[in-house]
Amino acid sequence: SEQDSLPFLERMAQNLSLFDGLQIPHEDLGLLRSWLKKVFFAERPRVLDAGCGIGWYAGELADHFAYEGIDLSEGMLQVARNNNPQLNFQRASFSRTPFPDNHFHGLWAGCVLNTTPKREMSVVFAEWKRVLKRRGIAAITMPMLGESEEAVHQTTLGVPVLYTMWDVAEFATVVHQGGFEVISVNERFEHGAFSVLAQKI
Repeated sequence: SEQDSLPFLERMAQNLSLFDGLQIPHEDLGLLRSWLKKVFFAERPRVLDAGCGIGWYAGELADHFAYEGIDLSEGMLQVARNNNPQLNFQRASFSRTPFPDNHFHGLWAGCVLNTTPKREMSVVFAEWKRVLKRRGIAAITMPMLGESEEAVHQTTLGVPVLYTMWDVAEFATVVHQGGFEVISVNERFEHGAFSVLAQKI
């Protein structure tokens, strides 16, 4: 669960060099932007950055959307606030958010579900579906490792973490089962990731 991975996330927040070389997937952010423009007529659609971490994507998201970032790690949030003092971040679980129903036009989840147990995915998607407006758009990126596995790994940070790996088709199926229509699945080999763009049914 998110709570179980918290020691790992707090340790990551103290080792920011781990984020060196992390690339922003401009293509996927562009897809989210174009679909929100197509579906909604809001000048600045509200978008939730679910599991925002150190706010790596916050600046680019906030350039186009009314931004809200949440994360369970206070260490991560402190970095995010320092780097983006003008933006709104709060401590919250992405599977139990503090927001009302039908609040967001869109949701961004950048490589945050790879420490979520597979048995908990239905809870996560039910919450994301709840906070998204009708026909709301979710853009989800995941590490692409070419296999399906779930196991606790020892890390160089000295704390173990449950790492969940997904086959691309398997993950797309879970998104659909969570109440979303899958618009596209994109393999981003240059980022070592894949993305799923989906719409609330």
